[in-house]
Amino acid sequence: MRLCFLELNSPGRPDDNGLGRGSRPVFGISSYEAIAFCNWLSEKEGLIPCYTGRKKATRCDFSANGYRLPTEAEWEYAARGGPLSRGCQYAGSDDPDEVAWYDENSGGELHPVGQKKPNELGLYDMSGNMWDWCWDWYDSDYYNSSPEADPGGLTSLRSRFTSRIRTAHGAAAVGTKTRTRYV
Repeated sequence: MRLCFLELNSPGRPDDNGLGRGSRPVFGISSYEAIAFCNWLSEKEGLIPCYTGRKKATRCDFSANGYRLPTEAEWEYAARGGPLSRGCQYAGSDDPDEVAWYDENSGGELHPVGQKKPNELGLYDMSGNMWDWCWDWYDSDYYNSSPEADPGGLTSLRSRFTSRIRTAHGAAAVGTKTRTRYV
């Protein structure tokens, strides 16, 4: 589906060496392309898209039933194993080699999803392999004023997304608390 979406909406992309096909992770899309894909897939499946607006004016309707990017808090909750969490440093283990691809064990390549062990929720590649886009970004003060249960994150984009975990860093960079800010 990702390939079909990009062919329809972003013609002329360079060869992606099979990424985004089969069990290969999607690579090289912007946060805005990820949002556009969520809306496109929602419409294709007859769901109400979550996003309106363009670029920095994009807003998310969390009450819509379409696909959307997780909030930073949702991503971290899922990566840590949700209610089944054993409190591991990485998503499903305290040993990064069991659950993550990163610079010391990846050979500098992205790997098909699901070759390492899943976390407690059965989710693969929540540590390592590549970045994941989140709707909002980590703010150390956010949790001081957010709802204690199920913090929803921001409804408008403001200016940044959070991107999570990448192979180009060592094991310390693939923990469930690692964040990088991108526009």
